[in-house]
Amino acid sequence: MTHNFTTNGLTIVIVAIASLASAACDRTTTPAGIAPAAVPAATAILTTAPLAFAPATYCANVAVLTPNVNLIVASVNDVIVDELTLHLLDGSNVGGPGVTIPPAGLGGVRGGTSRTFVLTPTFRCGVSSPQAIQGNVVIVDAAGLRTSLSTTAVLR
Repeated sequence: MTHNFTTNGLTIVIVAIASLASAACDRTTTPAGIAPAAVPAATAILTTAPLAFAPATYCANVAVLTPNVNLIVASVNDVIVDELTLHLLDGSNVGGPGVTIPPAGLGGVRGGTSRTFVLTPTFRCGVSSPQAIQGNVVIVDAAGLRTSLSTTAVLR
């Protein structure tokens, strides 16, 4: 799923999560025998800044690609972003070259808020032209529960 959110879009996502979270806690309207809908405890969104050249042109001329990437993590509870691996995708749904961001370059997100991690990973270009970037994020809550999230953004 591709997400291109502006600041207003992020606000909508946060408000929607907060609304759904509060609705899921209202058991007075839930008929007996039906569990309340599961609400994600955290979400992750990748955004990219426009590149000066098309990724195919950039990779052909320089053989590396260094996009400006923002990882936006919103969470209902306090969490730590423990792992982040970014992959270039060429449209074949096969993950291309990957870059792992060390935990020291990441950090925590306070419950009920969002945090933007500004990243500039450098990828070695593969044989095919990169069309998107995928982020695989692992977050850890206060109880030590690890949750994997995945998000994709189109390279423009």
